[in-house]
Amino acid sequence: MCGICGRVSLHSGNSGDSAFLTEQMMQLLQHRGPDDSGIWSDSHASLGHRRLAIIDLSSDGHEPMQNEDGTKVLIFNGEIYNFREIKKQFPDLSYRFDNDPEVLLKLYEKFGEGCLRYLRGMFAFAIWDSKQRKLFFARDRGGKKPFYYSLQNGTLIFASELRALLVNPEFTFQIDEESIFHYLTLQYIPSPRTIFKNVFKLPPAHFGVFENGRLQIERYWELTYRPEKWTEQAAIERLEELLKESVRLRLISDVPLGAFLSGGIDSSTIVALMSELSDRPVKTFTIRFEEEEYTEAEFAQSVASRFGTEHEELTVKPEYTDVLSKLIWHYSEPFADSSAIPFYYLSQMTAHHVKVALSGDGGDELFGGYPRYQFAQSPSNVFPGIFAPLLQRIPVNLRFMWRLRKYADERTLDLPDLYLQKIGYFNEKEKRELFTPEFAAKTRNNSTAEWFGRFFDRFKDVPFPQNLMSVDTETYLPDDLLVKADVASMACSLEARSPFLDHELMEFAASLPAQWKIRNGISKYILKRAMKNRLPEAILERPKMGFGVPIKLWFRKELAQFVREILLSPSSNRGYFRPSAVEKLIHQHNSELFDNTYKLYSLLVLELWHRIFVDDRHHTLHSSPAVQTIITSS
Repeated sequence: MCGICGRVSLHSGNSGDSAFLTEQMMQLLQHRGPDDSGIWSDSHASLGHRRLAIIDLSSDGHEPMQNEDGTKVLIFNGEIYNFREIKKQFPDLSYRFDNDPEVLLKLYEKFGEGCLRYLRGMFAFAIWDSKQRKLFFARDRGGKKPFYYSLQNGTLIFASELRALLVNPEFTFQIDEESIFHYLTLQYIPSPRTIFKNVFKLPPAHFGVFENGRLQIERYWELTYRPEKWTEQAAIERLEELLKESVRLRLISDVPLGAFLSGGIDSSTIVALMSELSDRPVKTFTIRFEEEEYTEAEFAQSVASRFGTEHEELTVKPEYTDVLSKLIWHYSEPFADSSAIPFYYLSQMTAHHVKVALSGDGGDELFGGYPRYQFAQSPSNVFPGIFAPLLQRIPVNLRFMWRLRKYADERTLDLPDLYLQKIGYFNEKEKRELFTPEFAAKTRNNSTAEWFGRFFDRFKDVPFPQNLMSVDTETYLPDDLLVKADVASMACSLEARSPFLDHELMEFAASLPAQWKIRNGISKYILKRAMKNRLPEAILERPKMGFGVPIKLWFRKELAQFVREILLSPSSNRGYFRPSAVEKLIHQHNSELFDNTYKLYSLLVLELWHRIFVDDRHHTLHSSPAVQTIITSS
């Protein structure tokens, strides 16, 4: 696991100047690779690499890595779990070292862009061909490793984190209003957009080629949802086989490793299989809250006891404003998934004991774990259409009546709108009420439902609710969950691995009929069948809880004043929102008329991001992320 960055220009220039800019970018990626660093430059390109040593701890893994004749140079972030199998498959490639970067470089020499079909793992990398003056770069199929880029005036700059791009003189600092519009609904900015107009995320399963000043982005893999002819027992046996193989591959390490354990079925599955495959007790880590209704620690403890793990537990308290500036600095753009807070603390605790941790990310999207998948039929048929118009006329002045009307509204929505109603925070109407007239005019043509409509169009032939899982796998999983995991873990120099997101396992899950994922109200039906003899019955039968955070209570108690001071400060009036509308949201939440927790949190994160990356940009790019004065000054 590492951090990569680079700068490639159509125009020749001073390699020393280019290397200096790359060094500045690398300084901002130090946490991603504290073990080693390196820079390679010529008159057109400069590549930088920071290394977190996991496999092959010798200097043989030093990057940037060149081929024998020095014409191709690689920088690599991630793990290729099958690199030794590839070496056996292609013994003619004359390997010098026993590591995955060299295998990748050899594959590219032999197959060019076709090298991607052989890779099994998580990765983001770039290869510079100095002879052809061509940069080839790619991102893994599931989107576990990030890649940000910007092309301006014939120069392409890229990095593992958006923040590293900001030190380049080619960068033009323009905030993208449409990204803010979508962020308020999603609490993340959807790919390929970022908070800046001229910076993009390379989507999962895509590669790019930059040559002669032109940039071409292409997709190289996608899931195909066509149920195959499995018997249920054969599918269960194949699922067990693939899960075990995926976990086994992710146990390859030359440093200590462990597992995040929440007590849910996904993380418990990973721990169960790790225990079978390990010759020593697995190290497990979990988070507890003082507010018991948010805590899964007892379930995690029961799994830890079942498998005899070396279990560590940390209690998270509402004294987190000291870490909030660090998180915003690390995420580099507004990101309001509040579970990033405990996940950071979890990663920090875990990093004291191991260098690699396995997680259960991806299990919900592949096997139907979210409650929103529980619709057994098309939403338009769930509620008799004759009652919806009647309920819509009920005044929204009582909470019970409001819920009834909300339920009626949902029954009349198209699928993208209904999906956003389930996962979203600010809906279109609420955003318009929040915006100033000027910002509303700038974003009048934007629609988050239309943005998501293109994904539903892609999966229009996929049966319900499998199409919802498909959309989540394309959007929520890589843009929220995997961003949260990658940034928070790498901020602590910890590598997080996701066995459920092995692409062969993902392809198998896509081949299963939806009724084997959700049956008679039972979510993850086939996964639970596969793990029936391994996991405690209480774990298999418990409802999904999620990684919730008690900020609803914190915002009404310990952090109430903090929220008011930040959001109602005169310096927070940036022309996006009407102050009276923001004050109304705070009043509604504190008086318990409505639960505006996540709306307020998204506004809070957006404002703090502006203070760090706009108001104090120079300090942010040339100092430690722990800048408490930035977020508390009003």
